[in-house]
Amino acid sequence: MEVTSTLRGIAPIFSGEDKPCRGPMIWYVAAGSALGGMARYLLAGWAQRAVDSTFPLGTLIVNIAGSFLLGFILRYTISATPWISPA
Repeated sequence: MEVTSTLRGIAPIFSGEDKPCRGPMIWYVAAGSALGGMARYLLAGWAQRAVDSTFPLGTLIVNIAGSFLLGFILRYTISATPWISPA
């Protein structure tokens, strides 16, 4: 399958050569996305029922909690690995 010039670099999996698509990494990403999506859906639904509002507060709560969690993970990952720096 040949890739047009507009897709080159965007979809490197579809090269003209018969190469496998980056080994098992794509399946790890797919599994993580599926599990994370289900957890996010269930947590947002639970939070929405807990606050009992017409405004989607469940989504807002999940987004804010996820942002804080990602910030903490990045903060401690960057400080633990000296070869990664914000600069």
